[in-house]
Amino acid sequence: MIWKTISLIIGVSSWVPAIAGIYLFNKINRRYKPLIYLLIFYAIVETSGQILIWLKKGEFNSILMNIFVLIDYIFIHILLNFWKGKKNKLIDIFIIAILIIIWIIDNLIINKINTTNSTFRIIYSIILVIKIIDVINKQISKLNFQITSDPIFIVCLFLLIQFTFKSIYETSFIFSRLVSDRIYLYSFIIHLIIDFSGYAIFTKAILCMKKSIRLTSSY
Repeated sequence: MIWKTISLIIGVSSWVPAIAGIYLFNKINRRYKPLIYLLIFYAIVETSGQILIWLKKGEFNSILMNIFVLIDYIFIHILLNFWKGKKNKLIDIFIIAILIIIWIIDNLIINKINTTNSTFRIIYSIILVIKIIDVINKQISKLNFQITSDPIFIVCLFLLIQFTFKSIYETSFIFSRLVSDRIYLYSFIIHLIIDFSGYAIFTKAILCMKKSIRLTSSY
Protein backbone atom coordinates (compact mmCIF):
# COMPACT_ATOMS: atom_id res chain seq x y z
CA MET A 1 0.00 0.00 0.00
CA ILE A 2 2.84 2.38 0.86
CA TRP A 3 4.39 1.96 -2.59
CA LYS A 4 1.07 2.76 -4.25
CA THR A 5 0.79 5.91 -2.14
CA ILE A 6 4.33 7.00 -3.03
CA SER A 7 3.69 6.30 -6.71
CA LEU A 8 0.47 8.32 -6.49
CA ILE A 9 2.35 11.30 -5.03
CA ILE A 10 4.92 11.10 -7.83
CA GLY A 11 2.11 10.82 -10.38
CA VAL A 12 0.43 13.96 -9.07
CA SER A 13 3.73 15.85 -8.94
CA SER A 14 4.24 15.16 -12.65
CA TRP A 15 1.55 17.74 -13.37
CA VAL A 16 3.42 20.57 -11.58
CA PRO A 17 5.94 21.31 -14.39
CA ALA A 18 3.32 20.51 -17.04
CA ILE A 19 0.88 23.07 -15.60
CA ALA A 20 3.69 25.61 -15.14
CA GLY A 21 4.66 25.10 -18.77
CA ILE A 22 1.08 25.53 -19.97
CA TYR A 23 0.68 28.70 -17.89
CA LEU A 24 3.90 30.27 -19.20
CA PHE A 25 3.65 28.82 -22.71
CA ASN A 26 3.15 32.16 -24.47
CA LYS A 27 5.86 33.85 -22.40
CA ILE A 28 8.80 31.60 -23.22
CA ASN A 29 11.08 31.31 -26.22
CA ARG A 30 9.97 28.91 -28.96
CA ARG A 31 13.14 26.78 -28.61
CA TYR A 32 11.90 25.66 -25.17
CA LYS A 33 8.32 24.86 -26.15
CA PRO A 34 8.93 21.26 -27.32
CA LEU A 35 9.91 20.47 -23.72
CA ILE A 36 6.47 21.64 -22.58
CA TYR A 37 4.83 19.15 -24.94
CA LEU A 38 7.08 16.42 -23.54
CA LEU A 39 6.17 17.29 -19.93
CA ILE A 40 2.46 17.21 -20.74
CA PHE A 41 3.01 13.82 -22.34
CA TYR A 42 4.86 12.64 -19.21
CA ALA A 43 2.02 13.80 -16.96
CA ILE A 44 -0.65 12.06 -19.05
CA VAL A 45 1.30 8.79 -19.16
CA GLU A 46 2.14 8.96 -15.44
CA THR A 47 -1.51 9.56 -14.54
CA SER A 48 -2.71 6.80 -16.87
CA GLY A 49 -0.20 4.41 -15.36
CA GLN A 50 -1.32 5.23 -11.82
CA ILE A 51 -4.95 4.61 -12.76
CA LEU A 52 -4.06 1.21 -14.25
CA ILE A 53 -2.07 0.29 -11.13
CA TRP A 54 -4.92 1.20 -8.79
CA LEU A 55 -7.30 -0.78 -10.99
CA LYS A 56 -4.86 -3.70 -10.73
CA LYS A 57 -4.34 -3.76 -14.50
CA GLY A 58 -0.62 -4.46 -14.36
CA GLU A 59 -0.38 -5.95 -17.85
CA PHE A 60 -1.99 -2.90 -19.44
CA ASN A 61 0.40 -0.66 -17.50
CA SER A 62 3.34 -2.68 -18.88
CA ILE A 63 1.99 -2.18 -22.40
CA LEU A 64 1.66 1.55 -21.74
CA MET A 65 5.22 1.80 -20.40
CA ASN A 66 6.71 -0.19 -23.28
CA ILE A 67 5.05 2.10 -25.81
CA PHE A 68 6.01 5.14 -23.72
CA VAL A 69 9.76 4.41 -23.76
CA LEU A 70 9.79 4.23 -27.56
CA ILE A 71 7.99 7.57 -27.96
CA ASP A 72 10.13 9.05 -25.18
CA TYR A 73 13.35 8.07 -26.95
CA ILE A 74 12.28 9.43 -30.36
CA PHE A 75 11.06 12.72 -28.87
CA ILE A 76 14.16 13.33 -26.74
CA HIS A 77 16.50 12.37 -29.60
CA ILE A 78 14.85 14.95 -31.87
CA LEU A 79 14.66 17.53 -29.04
CA LEU A 80 18.40 17.25 -28.34
CA ASN A 81 19.15 17.78 -32.04
CA PHE A 82 16.87 20.84 -31.99
CA TRP A 83 18.63 22.28 -28.95
CA LYS A 84 22.03 21.60 -30.45
CA GLY A 85 20.94 23.55 -33.51
CA LYS A 86 21.28 20.79 -36.06
CA LYS A 87 18.76 19.13 -38.31
CA ASN A 88 17.91 15.45 -38.08
CA LYS A 89 20.42 14.18 -40.60
CA LEU A 90 20.51 10.79 -42.24
CA ILE A 91 22.62 9.33 -39.41
CA ASP A 92 19.97 10.35 -36.85
CA ILE A 93 17.18 8.89 -38.94
CA PHE A 94 19.24 5.70 -39.26
CA ILE A 95 19.82 5.50 -35.47
CA ILE A 96 16.12 6.05 -34.73
CA ALA A 97 15.16 3.39 -37.29
CA ILE A 98 17.60 0.89 -35.73
CA LEU A 99 16.21 1.60 -32.27
CA ILE A 100 12.65 1.08 -33.52
CA ILE A 101 13.72 -2.30 -34.91
CA ILE A 102 15.34 -3.19 -31.57
CA TRP A 103 12.12 -2.16 -29.78
CA ILE A 104 10.07 -4.42 -32.06
CA ILE A 105 12.43 -7.36 -31.48
CA ASP A 106 12.52 -6.78 -27.71
CA ASN A 107 8.78 -6.23 -27.20
CA LEU A 108 7.07 -8.20 -29.95
CA ILE A 109 9.39 -11.03 -30.97
CA ILE A 110 11.64 -12.08 -28.09
CA ASN A 111 9.33 -10.89 -25.31
CA LYS A 112 5.70 -9.93 -24.92
CA ILE A 113 4.62 -6.30 -24.92
CA ASN A 114 2.66 -6.82 -21.69
CA THR A 115 5.81 -7.62 -19.69
CA THR A 116 8.62 -5.38 -18.45
CA ASN A 117 11.37 -5.58 -21.08
CA SER A 118 14.75 -3.98 -20.43
CA THR A 119 16.95 -4.51 -23.49
CA PHE A 120 15.60 -1.56 -25.49
CA ARG A 121 15.57 0.65 -22.38
CA ILE A 122 19.25 0.00 -21.73
CA ILE A 123 20.30 0.70 -25.32
CA TYR A 124 18.26 3.87 -25.76
CA SER A 125 19.43 5.19 -22.38
CA ILE A 126 23.07 4.78 -23.37
CA ILE A 127 22.51 6.49 -26.73
CA LEU A 128 20.72 9.41 -25.08
CA VAL A 129 23.49 9.78 -22.48
CA ILE A 130 26.01 10.25 -25.30
CA LYS A 131 23.83 12.85 -27.05
CA ILE A 132 23.06 14.66 -23.78
CA ILE A 133 26.76 15.01 -22.96
CA ASP A 134 27.27 16.52 -26.42
CA VAL A 135 24.56 19.14 -25.81
CA ILE A 136 25.87 19.93 -22.30
CA ASN A 137 29.38 20.54 -23.68
CA LYS A 138 27.95 22.93 -26.26
CA GLN A 139 25.99 24.87 -23.65
CA ILE A 140 29.02 25.14 -21.36
CA SER A 141 31.25 26.45 -24.13
CA LYS A 142 28.58 28.92 -25.25
CA LEU A 143 27.30 30.33 -21.96
CA ASN A 144 30.24 30.02 -19.55
CA PHE A 145 29.20 31.61 -16.22
CA GLN A 146 25.48 31.81 -17.07
CA ILE A 147 25.22 28.05 -17.29
CA THR A 148 23.52 27.48 -13.91
CA SER A 149 20.45 29.45 -14.98
CA ASP A 150 20.29 28.02 -18.49
CA PRO A 151 17.12 25.90 -18.90
CA ILE A 152 18.71 23.58 -21.46
CA PHE A 153 21.71 22.90 -19.22
CA ILE A 154 19.45 22.28 -16.19
CA VAL A 155 17.23 19.84 -18.11
CA CYS A 156 20.14 18.05 -19.80
CA LEU A 157 22.04 17.67 -16.52
CA PHE A 158 19.03 15.97 -14.96
CA LEU A 159 18.44 13.80 -18.03
CA LEU A 160 22.09 12.76 -17.88
CA ILE A 161 21.64 11.56 -14.29
CA GLN A 162 18.27 9.97 -15.05
CA PHE A 163 19.33 7.96 -18.10
CA THR A 164 22.68 6.97 -16.63
CA PHE A 165 20.89 5.50 -13.64
CA LYS A 166 18.18 4.06 -15.88
CA SER A 167 20.72 2.05 -17.85
CA ILE A 168 22.18 0.68 -14.59
CA TYR A 169 18.74 0.01 -13.10
CA GLU A 170 17.44 -1.83 -16.16
CA THR A 171 20.66 -3.87 -16.35
CA SER A 172 20.17 -4.94 -12.73
CA PHE A 173 16.61 -5.95 -13.65
CA ILE A 174 17.93 -8.29 -16.34
CA PHE A 175 20.39 -9.82 -13.90
CA SER A 176 17.95 -9.72 -10.98
CA ARG A 177 18.79 -13.30 -10.06
CA LEU A 178 22.39 -12.25 -9.42
CA VAL A 179 21.42 -9.16 -7.41
CA SER A 180 20.15 -9.36 -3.84
CA ASP A 181 16.58 -8.27 -3.14
CA ARG A 182 17.86 -5.51 -0.85
CA ILE A 183 20.08 -3.99 -3.56
CA TYR A 184 17.24 -4.18 -6.06
CA LEU A 185 14.90 -2.51 -3.53
CA TYR A 186 17.41 0.30 -2.95
CA SER A 187 17.73 0.76 -6.70
CA PHE A 188 13.96 1.03 -7.00
CA ILE A 189 13.83 3.63 -4.22
CA ILE A 190 16.56 5.69 -5.91
CA HIS A 191 14.58 5.41 -9.14
CA LEU A 192 11.51 6.89 -7.41
CA ILE A 193 13.58 9.70 -5.86
CA ILE A 194 15.07 10.61 -9.23
CA ASP A 195 11.63 10.71 -10.83
CA PHE A 196 10.20 12.88 -8.05
CA SER A 197 13.16 15.30 -8.00
CA GLY A 198 13.02 15.45 -11.78
CA TYR A 199 9.62 17.14 -11.77
CA ALA A 200 10.97 19.79 -9.35
CA ILE A 201 13.99 20.34 -11.62
CA PHE A 202 11.76 20.59 -14.70
CA THR A 203 9.66 23.21 -12.89
CA LYS A 204 12.80 25.23 -12.06
CA ALA A 205 13.90 24.99 -15.69
CA ILE A 206 10.54 26.34 -16.88
CA LEU A 207 10.79 29.28 -14.50
CA CYS A 208 14.28 29.96 -15.87
CA MET A 209 12.83 29.89 -19.39
CA LYS A 210 10.69 32.90 -18.57
CA LYS A 211 13.68 34.77 -17.16
CA SER A 212 15.82 33.99 -20.19
CA ILE A 213 13.48 35.43 -22.84
CA ARG A 214 15.73 38.44 -23.46
CA LEU A 215 18.87 36.32 -23.52
CA THR A 216 17.43 33.96 -26.13
CA SER A 217 15.54 36.47 -28.26
CA SER A 218 18.29 36.40 -30.87
CA TYR A 219 17.88 32.66 -31.65
